[in-house]
Order: sequence, then C-alpha cells, then structure tokens
Amino acid sequence: KDSHTPLYTLETFTPLYELDMVGFNAACELLYTNILQVLDLGNIPFFAKDRGDSYPLILIGGEAVSNPAPLLAFADAFFAGDGEEAIVEMVNILKEKKAKGLTKDEVLTRMAKVEGVLCSRDVEFFYEGNTLTSIKAPVVYKRIAHDFHKYEVTLPVVPSIRSVQDRVSIQLDRGCKNLCKFCHAGYWELPYRKVDAKDVAAKIFSTVQNTGFSDVSLHSLSVGDYSNIVELLNYIVPPLVEKGVSISLPSLRVDLQTIDIIESISDLKKTSLTFAVESASDTLRYRAYKRLAVKEIMHIITVLSERGWQRIKLYFMIGLPGCDQVDEAADIIAFMKKAWSINKKIQYNVTISPFVPKPHTPFQYEKQYDENYCLGVIHAIKRSVPKSVTIKNHDVYASLIEGVFARGDSLLSNAIIAAYRNGARLDLWGEHFDFTIWDNALQETVGNWRRYLEKRHSQELSPWHIIKTRYDTLIHKKMQSSWDGKTFPVGFKKAALDKEAFKKAAQSFEKRYKATATLRVKYARKGKAQYMGHIDCMEIFKRALRMAQVPVAYTQGYNKHERLMTGPALPLGYESLCEFVDVELYEQCSDAAVHTLGNYFPDGFEIISAYHHNAATLPLQSIAYSRYSISFSDSKLYDMFATNVKNKTNIVKKTKKGLKNLPFDDAIVQSFVSNNTIELLVKAGEGSIRPDSLIADWCGVAHPLAVATIVKTAVYYVEDGVIKEFQ
Repeated sequence: KDSHTPLYTLETFTPLYELDMVGFNAACELLYTNILQVLDLGNIPFFAKDRGDSYPLILIGGEAVSNPAPLLAFADAFFAGDGEEAIVEMVNILKEKKAKGLTKDEVLTRMAKVEGVLCSRDVEFFYEGNTLTSIKAPVVYKRIAHDFHKYEVTLPVVPSIRSVQDRVSIQLDRGCKNLCKFCHAGYWELPYRKVDAKDVAAKIFSTVQNTGFSDVSLHSLSVGDYSNIVELLNYIVPPLVEKGVSISLPSLRVDLQTIDIIESISDLKKTSLTFAVESASDTLRYRAYKRLAVKEIMHIITVLSERGWQRIKLYFMIGLPGCDQVDEAADIIAFMKKAWSINKKIQYNVTISPFVPKPHTPFQYEKQYDENYCLGVIHAIKRSVPKSVTIKNHDVYASLIEGVFARGDSLLSNAIIAAYRNGARLDLWGEHFDFTIWDNALQETVGNWRRYLEKRHSQELSPWHIIKTRYDTLIHKKMQSSWDGKTFPVGFKKAALDKEAFKKAAQSFEKRYKATATLRVKYARKGKAQYMGHIDCMEIFKRALRMAQVPVAYTQGYNKHERLMTGPALPLGYESLCEFVDVELYEQCSDAAVHTLGNYFPDGFEIISAYHHNAATLPLQSIAYSRYSISFSDSKLYDMFATNVKNKTNIVKKTKKGLKNLPFDDAIVQSFVSNNTIELLVKAGEGSIRPDSLIADWCGVAHPLAVATIVKTAVYYVEDGVIKEFQ
C-alpha cells in the first residue's frame, strides 16, 4: 500500500481490479474484514452499488454464506453449497461476457440461473427501526454435488513455497452421519456421500506421484464413520510406507474401535490423542446428540494409559443449551480430576470454547451466553484442576462477535465497514483481534448489538432462511429430540487391519537408512527461483526426487527425512549458475531417473549436470569462495559502486558485537570492473561479505536488490594454496 501497488494475482501478476471475477471463501465470520482488506488493496470499491461494468464481479462462498445477510452490501453474488460443477457454469458465463460484451446486469441475470447462486441485487430486507419485518428474495437452494469425487484434482498446482496444506488431501466422504446438534458443518454439508475405497486409493497414488508430497491426509468430518476405512488402509498403507509417505487421519474420532487404527498407521511415538468431549455433563451431551457417555470416555482413557499414550487433548464447549441447569465448571473439574487419577503421568491439554449458535442447525435459535458467564466458568476451572492439566480457552469476546454475524442481518454491513476503518484486520488470529474496535463499531451502527445473541423463536423471521438447504424438516425434528443412549450411526465395517503387511512395509523401508552411493547435482536458479528461500528450495528438490523415483536414502529417528547435503546457502534474491546438492542413495540410481529429474522442477530451475561420486569427488564443504557478477539498472549507482571497488574502500561489517571495519583486501579476494558489470570473488559461507550489503552501504539504497542484479557465477576450492574452480 505504501508503494501504491494494487494487489495482484500470484500467477500472472494481474491487478485484481482487472479480473472478471474475484472469489472469496468466507469459512468463518471473523474473516469478514479480510474481504474488505483484499478489496481495498485491490483498488476495488467495497459496495456492490459502487462497482460498474469495469470492475470484477465479487463472489462470496464458504460456510459463513449459510447466512449471507451481513455481507449483502459487498457481494455481487453469493454461492451456497458444493462448487465443483457450478464453477464451470460460472466461468462459461464469463466467457460469454467476453465474447458478446455483456454488461454486469446481463452477467448477473445469467448467474442467477446457476443453482446455488444468490445475486445481492435480487434481495431486499425491510425494517421497522432495527427490527426485521420482511424479506424480498428469490428461492435459492444450496447446491449439492452428488458425484463430487469425480472432480477431485490429481494433478494440482504445487506451490513453490511451503504452504499450510503442504500435503495430499483426499476426501473420503462429504457430510456427516453423527449430526451433533451444534455442528454447522455437519448440517451444511448434508447429504452424506461417500467415495468408493478403490477410487480413493487410485487418487492417492496418482496425486502422490504427480506432486511429490510425502504426506497424505484423509479428509472427512468424521473418518471413523467412513465404512470402508479399514479396507482403504489395508490397500494404501503398505505401498505408501515403503515410499516413506506418511498418512494422517485428522478427524478420526477416538474410541475403542479406532485406537487400533491410530496405532497401526503411526510410525511416531505415542505422544498425543484428541477427544472432542464437548461437555462433561451427560445431560448436555445427550441433548447435543454426542453419542458417548462420560464413563465410556474414562474407560478409553484407561485403555490409552495402559498402552503408553503420554498426552491427551480434550476439547470442551461451554454455554450449550441447558447449561443453566447444570454446573459446567464443577462438571469439567470433576471430569478432569477423574481422568487425572487414572494416570497422573499423562499430560492433559484442555481447550475450552464458548458455544456459538449457527444457522441451519437444531441449535440455531438458542441463546449465546455472554462473557460474564463464560469467563466465570473458565476461571473456576483454571483455579481447581490439577497442576498437570493445562487449560487454554478460545477468546470469549471473539466468540461474541462471531455469534453476532452468524445470525445477523443486513444492518451489520455498516459495522463491518466501521470496524475495518478503525483497524480491524485478521480477526480470526487472536493477536490481531481487538474487541474494543468491534464493540464501538457495533454500538455506533446498530446500537444494542447483544440482541443478536438472544434466544429466538422458530416463528421469527430469520435472515439466513433466504438460503434453502432442503433439510429444514430434519433440523426441526432434531430440535425436539435428545440422544436415547442406544442408537448409533453406522460406523466402519468390522474388518481386520493387515498389520503383518504394515510391518513388512516398514521393514522394507529400512533399507533406505543405509547410504551406498551419492549423486551430485549441479543446478541453476534464475528468474522467479531467486525469490525462493533455501528451505523451500530443498523441499522442491525433495519433491522432484520423489517424482523422478530417485532411490534417496533417509535419516533414522523421530523425524525421518531425505539425506541431502548442500553447498553454502544462496542469499534470497540472488540468481546462481552453480548450486550443488549431494543426494545420498540407498542403491544406484538409474540413468532414466537422472535424465528425467529436471522435468519435475518449477520455472527458474535448470539441472546442469548430475553424476555419481567417485574417489576423486571433492566434498561440498571444500567450497571456499564464491564469484558474483553485479549489474545495475542505474548507471549512477554503478559508478558509485565501481568507484568504491577501484578505491578499495574499507568495508563496514555488522557483527554481534557491533560494527567492524574490514580492509577491502581482507574481505574481497579479487575484483573486476567492466561494461556496467562488476565481479567480486569473496569468501563463501557463514560470516562472508554479501554484495547486497555493499550496495546498500556504498550506494545509500535501502533495497539493493531492487536496483541491482546479483548472480553467483562460480564457486572455488583451495588446493596447495591455489584457488581452483569447483565443478
């Protein structure tokens, strides 16, 4: 923003305001100011009414769109439901716009015909004061992709820098069988649909090969309810383990049936398991449709203790409907003391979160308890649990704001604007959330904002009912019921895990612990690759080696990883023609694998040579000097730098003890000045002089890599006092 550069796309560097459509995934209500931040940085007006034909359409989807009302003023259109099929239909409309020169209104008219799309211009809320009296809106049904798995991408774009989801993520099913009454995702993703185990396995193997990722995550709202989980694991675990690919089941509900699965696929120490207890009161648990009694949880903890588990994570939700009829703090304290007494050596990590009523769930009309109640419960628990129990809690005030917008109306758009203009950003991250900003913004725009947290009647006009889910009858039925303690959803089929095959696969992998050969790879980094850090480059290398099926050796221990050794790390922003990596192998690498290795790198990487070590091969640690070529975009800066080189100006080096003056010849072994290019030969490795630091000092520029191109052209070693080029 300081440089007045509009936000642009990462792939093509196109300013956002030049796009045809900008889409947002509103996964949570606390992300709303992020949408405004992106629009602001992209030079796109906040309000849909202020955006003419020259601006992109703003489309908002995600779970929070189950109530689009608070965002109505900002979006041109909303999309509710599964987007795999709809995105193709919408892109075709945009193609038609380009071909026929359609206006924004004409595009929206066509968009409104796409199932799942709600156009903001077609919705109007009517109020008497702050009370919602009527809504004018078309009937829009949440889109359901029954064959969603057919659209699973097995050749995805792989980021060149490490991302949060740095793994293969494959969906087993969509929806949930449990239907806990507080769970928004469980109801929003109905109906339950599952993918055949063989189809899942085929996608996993294909995606692992196409991406080079070493982790596979089986995605589901509740993995334990996927009926073919044992069949799938028996099929995929052995070949993946043999390749060093790990498998995670992030949403596997812990019970006596699933402990064997967890222990069988984990090659790590028995460190931590997670329970979503929700409530320590069976009364509240049954009312919320949690199908597990407290005594059963204690039995599971006992079994885990006997099997050597060291840490257990527990999640509790406070403020659930009916909490005023029990003592939540006392129940949780008693629960934790009983769990602690089973094995006092187990470390219990407890997270407590306030209940937030969400639209289209059986608890959608319930009261959300205020900060006084929630903080009182949390403080009472923290004072009374054993010292070995660690208690953390979700920000109570953030939950209040989340609750306001979850069931809020269109009046709240002004509050979002006011909060953003007063500094609200990244509210989902605790270190950035500021309740005072939101409190002031809400009071200034809607007055008594706590009315949005009050209990409601099912006959009331609710803003979120402009979106139809097709499951109102089921939701209404669930409102009236509690779990009877007898009926359970159909879980996975009773079948034996092939532990013998798992064991053989792990034993087969052990051959990778012994290195028998070393492959040296020389490569160049140019263009975009100069902006990738050393760790990211090594991850790119590892993925390429896996895809090329190079037989890489692994380290042993807690965190196994490929055995790679590099020369001195290239500073960020430099190009290089001479980077080296030694790859230790557990068997000789085929010529075909070496030949194809270069095909698996992103733009900017170029494999120059690859060969096996022999007795004469020098170790990478022998690299002692690096040669850099420096060119400038400004001739005046070139002249300034060249003058300092010719005059052999002393160099000021920053050290831990402060600034240190170095004679030119002590830091720079050789220097050449010619034709707008300067070459320097400097010591390599830690503590060496960096050319960009010299540019900053001698030319007085804050961002040296913005005015100069630095290329490492060669590296050298010393033999018998003679400097020789390293090959």
